[in-house]
Amino acid sequence: MKLVTFADKLSGRPGALLGSGDVIDLRDSLADRLDGPLWTIADLLGRGAQAMAAASELVSTADADPTHAQQQGWIVEAAEVTLLGPTGHNPMLWTVGPLYPAHMREMGLNQTEAESMSIALRNANSIIGSGESIRLPSAAPDMVDWEGELALVIGKTAHGVSPDDALDHVAGYTIYNDVSAREHTPAYVDELNQPSGASARNATLNLLYKEFPTFSPLGPCITTADEIDAESLVLTTRVNGEVMQDFRPGDTTFSLAEAISFASSIFLLKPGDIISLGTSTGLGYAQQPPRYLRPGDEVAITVDGIGTLRNPVVAPG
Repeated sequence: MKLVTFADKLSGRPGALLGSGDVIDLRDSLADRLDGPLWTIADLLGRGAQAMAAASELVSTADADPTHAQQQGWIVEAAEVTLLGPTGHNPMLWTVGPLYPAHMREMGLNQTEAESMSIALRNANSIIGSGESIRLPSAAPDMVDWEGELALVIGKTAHGVSPDDALDHVAGYTIYNDVSAREHTPAYVDELNQPSGASARNATLNLLYKEFPTFSPLGPCITTADEIDAESLVLTTRVNGEVMQDFRPGDTTFSLAEAISFASSIFLLKPGDIISLGTSTGLGYAQQPPRYLRPGDEVAITVDGIGTLRNPVVAPG
């Protein structure tokens, strides 16, 4: 099942993609099957297995024969759909790393293997959906880069879970673009390669310059975990149609389960929260010469079984 949030007149509504590409409105169609109105996809995840089963049955029925759903006015044609961030709320969003040694080498770091994981909290107000525009920031428009990432969506409350139990807390998977303005990255990388390490100032600025509005494209949907073999997925990032990244998100130093366990050792994770797993090689920063996003560009990140997160780039507003 592929869960989405789509725009209506006032806000976002929870839905699911049909095989036709149309969307079925889960708020209206599940009203008689759930205990109270369904407001968001995060709300659906939080209601547990029974609610998810009801949604899955509804989607399967509509896929087989959409007549009843169409008569009820539950189906929105694909051409009329504007996608938003897929959970339908501003989730807690973390990125875990460094999980890809090749990415560290590409960035010019001396380390070839990560001895331990780190975690960073992202600004949920920066989340946009597929089709929405990445806006270059007026404060730092010249070195904006892409980072295609696979992200996990939490389906059950978790804190202090073991790696053995971690994947049981995953509702599904989506795609994340960790857009980054690189103005402070060269100094940060240079300092990391020195015996003294990086200064707190440059480390902080390197992270803060990932937090501008529109810098967290997410989507296009959440594909439920029962339909995904996360270890075999391939992620491809294209800029204006040219392949820039092509890697397997499962080929990490630490397993996906270890990443979830690590995050939960610190944070209380709730349904709808998101953990992104970092990126591999193929960034604009590492090109010779470096290549950064410009107005008129389009970034498209594809993962089979999930879809394509597609975002145009526009000038500072």
